Amino acid sequence: EEGEEKADAVRTTQRLNELQEINSSHEDLILQLRQEIERGQKAISHLQGEVDDAKSTTLLAEKQYDGLKVTIRSLQQENDVIKKDKRVLEERLVTDKGKMVEEMNSLTEMVEQLRNENETLQTNNRQPSKPEPKPTSWFSTFSSAPSVPITPRLEEKTKFPSASSSPSSPIPAKSGPPNQKMSSMVAVVPSAEKKKLQSHNVEATCVRYDGAGNNFVVASSSDSTVKVFDTSNGSLRATLHGTSGHPMMSCDMHGSVVIGASSDKTCRVWNMRSERMLHHLVGHQHKLTCVRLCAQGEAVLTGSADRSLKVWDISRQTYRQTTTLSHGSNPHCVDVGPDSFSAVSGHMDGGLRFWDLRTGDRTVDLSEIHSEAISSVQFSPASSTQVLTNG
Repeated sequence: EEGEEKADAVRTTQRLNELQEINSSHEDLILQLRQEIERGQKAISHLQGEVDDAKSTTLLAEKQYDGLKVTIRSLQQENDVIKKDKRVLEERLVTDKGKMVEEMNSLTEMVEQLRNENETLQTNNRQPSKPEPKPTSWFSTFSSAPSVPITPRLEEKTKFPSASSSPSSPIPAKSGPPNQKMSSMVAVVPSAEKKKLQSHNVEATCVRYDGAGNNFVVASSSDSTVKVFDTSNGSLRATLHGTSGHPMMSCDMHGSVVIGASSDKTCRVWNMRSERMLHHLVGHQHKLTCVRLCAQGEAVLTGSADRSLKVWDISRQTYRQTTTLSHGSNPHCVDVGPDSFSAVSGHMDGGLRFWDLRTGDRTVDLSEIHSEAISSVQFSPASSTQVLTNG
């Protein structure tokens, strides 16, 4: 019995040791789990902090976005106000410039009148028996030259062939008396282009040869420019700029003088060689539609959508608007006759109007020449009573 008790005691001791080892391992496992839990809680706390920071950043970004929207809206409103003020200032500038030009014209006329009176008095004092020399200025001849009424007759001279006709067949001019000038003149429709110039990147609105007979051609465009080309080699000689965003509606040139009519209601006069603007003709109320030089480049005739034609004296350093010709239909094209006093205008209503620039009178009104608007009109080089029209 005593041996059995010892054996039981030994087994109990071994069992107790085993349980103690198991308990110790469990305690180690519990400690490890607690450490894992603490690390997890720290990670959760860190993530929660990052989430809170992200929320704060998001709220700040939303506030900044709202602030930017308000700022952009405010800048847009300020931009609209600035644009409106700019338009008002431009209109005021054009109006003030027109008034200033009128005052300058009045002062110029007064100075010219006083100068003429002074010259007349001096001439009378020195040589009372000699007549006063004849004036040489083109505009001075308005008062000295006799006004002969211009009375053209509506008589269709020539009809050009249609596209189906032979392109190379000559078109004879209407025969007249044996001694009539240019009675043998013929027109030949070209069968092929001689030279092609890429003048502008957008549409060209007008093209004319140099009125002085030089090898130059001038072209205007919707890109707000007027360009001069040498027809002998196709080279670009000058590029003249108008107001950006306003198409150049028409152009003309005579020698070194180049003009361009713009949709900004003004006409510019340049020197081709220096490309410097000599005059800025202001006075029309709507966009200009056509323009022509006359009197060897000393005068300009402009047409506008305000239903008026104006004559400008550019022979002096300060330009002067001399005559206004009015009609109820917008002019689309103008030309001046070989005598420099006869003018013709083609209008939106398909009619032709003839004018005497010496008096400002409309001498003849020919209605319904075309069924629609007249797009081009040209005097005959030999006579101020024959015109070519295009509708």
